[in-house]
Amino acid sequence: MPLHALTRLAHFASRKARHPLFRALQIIIALALLGFVISQVHWRDYPVTDEAGLTVSCPGILSSMSGADPRWLAAAFAVSIASLGVAALRWRLLLAVQGVHISIGEMVKLQFMGEFFNTVIPGMVGGDVVKAYCVMRKTTHKAHVLVSVFVDRLLGVCAMVFTAAVMLALLLAMGVRDRDLLHVSAPSVAVVFTAACAVLALLLSPRLRRLCGLQKLYARLPIAKHLAAAGDAADGYRAAPGTLVRAFLISLLAQFLGSAFVFLLGVALGLDVPWPHYFLHVPLILIISALPITPGGIGVMEELYLLYFVAAGNPSLVLTLAVLVRAMTLLSALPGGLVAALTGNLSARERLSL
Repeated sequence: MPLHALTRLAHFASRKARHPLFRALQIIIALALLGFVISQVHWRDYPVTDEAGLTVSCPGILSSMSGADPRWLAAAFAVSIASLGVAALRWRLLLAVQGVHISIGEMVKLQFMGEFFNTVIPGMVGGDVVKAYCVMRKTTHKAHVLVSVFVDRLLGVCAMVFTAAVMLALLLAMGVRDRDLLHVSAPSVAVVFTAACAVLALLLSPRLRRLCGLQKLYARLPIAKHLAAAGDAADGYRAAPGTLVRAFLISLLAQFLGSAFVFLLGVALGLDVPWPHYFLHVPLILIISALPITPGGIGVMEELYLLYFVAAGNPSLVLTLAVLVRAMTLLSALPGGLVAALTGNLSARERLSL
């Protein structure tokens, strides 16, 4: 499939059939949030008077960028690449449950390609659609492939929630009782944990879906046949709990690497934040910024970094971290664009045995 065709497909999938006014509202919210974020930071160094009455110079965004340690930046880039490879192994395992088998090498290529489209196209589903399409055109079990993508995403969210909950419990056990932890982080963990458990229960329990009336609801829809096939595919995961456990453990490793990636960027900038806060707050930022509030989470992610990393004391440095996260994520995804451009039609080397 040519690169331009993949791009059109991703654009089509990410539009989500919304009213133009809703898209306009998203853009307005994104611009308002970006304006609010920018108003809280300094681009150049600025003077601050400490408790002793001495005036010191605090670095702005430009100084923070230029002063970042390149060794830690390189380490962060390597960890980001590794996290994508681990995520590829998770989806490969979930596809195998549906009888779709792909070589590790080709799965890594698909993962990088999907990450590339997720990064360069506004929205969070373009890359998933590209990956799913590349596999679906080689099998008749299209609903099974789509369900595997959904379960892959859901397990990633569950790993984020679990990591955040463990880190919150660790900080509380260490005696940390600051206001931001109790009034901001703890409620955030509670909300996302409850939501993830509810979705997972609905996915794995046909009885719960019947009790909620979902079976009758989608039986009346024009796509009822496809939804029924998706339900059968979901039941396949319910019958393979061992595979789900292994996939969840892989998700934990991927999430650990994702949080470590941001931690290394923070170290490169000299951000004064204890390491447990990264493993608590980065998963929350990823989950919340994935909500369709603004295109690509623009403005939302930056404000969340300022909200959760307020203890760092320097908003300019925190915003620099958020900018570096976006830039490094794009840089890590660039090999996926190269794969899409060079591969074109994914040839027989895909090695799909269906």
